[in-house]
Amino acid sequence: MMRIDARAGVRSKAVFLAKARYAATDAEVAMTNETCPVRRLQLLLREPCRTDAARKAARRAAEQLGMQISGEGHASLSARMPDDAFRQLFSCSSGTSGTLAVPGSLEPYVSSISEAPQHLSFD
Repeated sequence: MMRIDARAGVRSKAVFLAKARYAATDAEVAMTNETCPVRRLQLLLREPCRTDAARKAARRAAEQLGMQISGEGHASLSARMPDDAFRQLFSCSSGTSGTLAVPGSLEPYVSSISEAPQHLSFD
């Protein structure tokens, strides 16, 4: 009769997951060095602008800047923007926090803009 150690399977799975995590990190580093044809942005709405009317105005202002709104939540908007338009609008970032400078036309509605991290799919 063969005896199976259940802990061995758990250890194997943990090793597999750890290796997958390192592989994902390497892939992320490689991806950050490539140019992105489309940039994904996250816009955090100011507290008083978390109403339907204010969100609609923020969407219009973002679209006038060349952003294509791809999602909407109670407190945020998600947008996509071609890389060349992104580079023109955000020629410099605003500091070390990873946020981008909020364009003047969005300042009444948006408290911060950040670039969404790269998404990795293992499918």
